[in-house]
Amino acid sequence: MVKLHPYISFKGNAREAMKFYQGILGGELKITTYKDLNCAQDPKDENLVMHSVLETPSGLGFMASDTPDGMEFKPGKNNFSMSLSGEDEKPLRDYFEKLSAGGKVTVPLAKAMWNDIFGMLVDKFGITWIVNITVKPDDNPRSPKRTKLDASSPKKESASPKKEPGSPKKEAASPKRK
Repeated sequence: MVKLHPYISFKGNAREAMKFYQGILGGELKITTYKDLNCAQDPKDENLVMHSVLETPSGLGFMASDTPDGMEFKPGKNNFSMSLSGEDEKPLRDYFEKLSAGGKVTVPLAKAMWNDIFGMLVDKFGITWIVNITVKPDDNPRSPKRTKLDASSPKKESASPKKEPGSPKKEAASPKRK
């Protein structure tokens, strides 16, 4: 199955924004930082959100990340994109090819550090698209360990059930990583 999610970029406040949206919409929030994948270009960026996803019981879902210093960030211009993801490689490759016609491939489809196939493009209408093809884990014990950046990311934060107005609000604790 292929999923389509809006993807929002923030400048250092993705975690705060996603927790805010989770408080309103409910659901499970999963966050991966640059530190989690040991890929921060600058030590001050380690705790920035590299990828997050909020999935609600009602079927709503979207993704977000922080834009590190040194990367272009223009609110209202480049802080929104569309994300196609799933395990069905053929349709995702076809979508990537067709969406890039008349547009520009900014990151060719290739194996990413989290072991999926990843690419980005800007279509002929100026919309940025992210395509992530989930690679199934190999049974070979010598294969690199997979790090997923989608709905099975390691850090989960579940929303508390909706409280009545005036009742205390509890924040769900994140399980510790093993």
